[in-house]
Amino acid sequence: MITSKNARKQVRLNFHKGMVVLHAADAAPLACALEDLSVGGCRCLVPQSALNPKLMGTWKKLLVPGARVQAQVSVPPQLSRQAYHGTIVHAHPHGNFGLDIGISFKYITPGQGKKLYAAMIAFAAERLRGGKRPLDPHDLEQQAATAKEDKAAIPTSMKGLRLGEVLVRMGKLTKEKLASYEKFLTRRSEKLGKQLLRDKLITTADLSHALSLQSGLPTVDLKDREIPMELRGVFKYLQLLRMEAIPFQESRDLICVATTKPLSPKDLTELESQCRRHILLFIGQEDQIHDLLFRLRPKGAHKSRRHMRYKAALPVYFQFCTETGAATDEALHQGASIDISEGGFQVEGEAIPNLTAEAVERQNLYVRLAFKLDEQELHLVCAIRFVKAWMRASEHVFPWVYGFELKRIEEGDRALLRNLCIRAGIVMRRDKTLKFT
Repeated sequence: MITSKNARKQVRLNFHKGMVVLHAADAAPLACALEDLSVGGCRCLVPQSALNPKLMGTWKKLLVPGARVQAQVSVPPQLSRQAYHGTIVHAHPHGNFGLDIGISFKYITPGQGKKLYAAMIAFAAERLRGGKRPLDPHDLEQQAATAKEDKAAIPTSMKGLRLGEVLVRMGKLTKEKLASYEKFLTRRSEKLGKQLLRDKLITTADLSHALSLQSGLPTVDLKDREIPMELRGVFKYLQLLRMEAIPFQESRDLICVATTKPLSPKDLTELESQCRRHILLFIGQEDQIHDLLFRLRPKGAHKSRRHMRYKAALPVYFQFCTETGAATDEALHQGASIDISEGGFQVEGEAIPNLTAEAVERQNLYVRLAFKLDEQELHLVCAIRFVKAWMRASEHVFPWVYGFELKRIEEGDRALLRNLCIRAGIVMRRDKTLKFT
């Protein structure tokens, strides 16, 4: 075994395309740009601009000389998330960029030393061959390394715990509150994090911090970010929407992707095969990712409608729910249909308090719709496809227009809907709108 004292005699090389993820205590993982590396230690830069102030404040207290950390080092393609125990040698400000941190590896096994030495030799050989230097050392995202999953995970005190347990350890929930929520959500097949956000017991920043502690993935602050043009067509939009993921930086070897939750190995492989580069995952705040996805949505021509639409003014009631139809909000909203079809509806409706139309649209919510027809009630579960505010709201009974896509309906209700569309079609031939009271 090589001690850090002897390892300091080894040559240090500048690695301008590497990354170090630091783990310590109960803090969320901290992603740093790798500056130089040897068999005995490394130096890295912490990009203060990419972190939220709370996380940065926590780590400033931990990054003191002599403090123990675990460093996960990646240099594509030579090293992939190699974990080392180390101590902080120094941590001091580095201009406006953040912190300059020196780490001494406490113990290096012969196998680890061999891997490090081989990586440095390979990197030096690539540079001598005139390999293009693809990365700026002062840009965290372009210094990020390969995101191939490594089976040897770094143990932390919260990694692998359930989300609720992490939130309890963070002081965001009590054990009693968690138990009541878990019992409630078991009956409704709803996710804990989503429900806590709806009830405003936690913020999106709290949720991303908890997921980072649980998964060991670093966080990234996407506030005021713009997606580079060269990344906008790399992945399919519906694919990103399903995964709740957004690419935000790239280099020659990899693409950095922020997600609202850790991706499954299958999803990660799907993204890597599509872009033919490594994917480095970050945990981002849900509202920031949804906002970027909303701005990234395709603006081309829509496909031809599968179902004929008919003008029909019908009283409508709707309530927010899960994809399966379980109510997520007790509030019942009213409105009136503008047009109907066997595949969806356009409805004038009430505005949602404390939210803009754009905010409701980008949350990918579901509603439970209710129509009353000839003493019969028609119930459907729909996805919200768009929400718009009338330009002249004073001229309308309801201020917003909703586009609902039909997702779930009972066979009996489907027959009622088909009959309604037929009746509306007959009336439309006389250039009128079908109306019910």
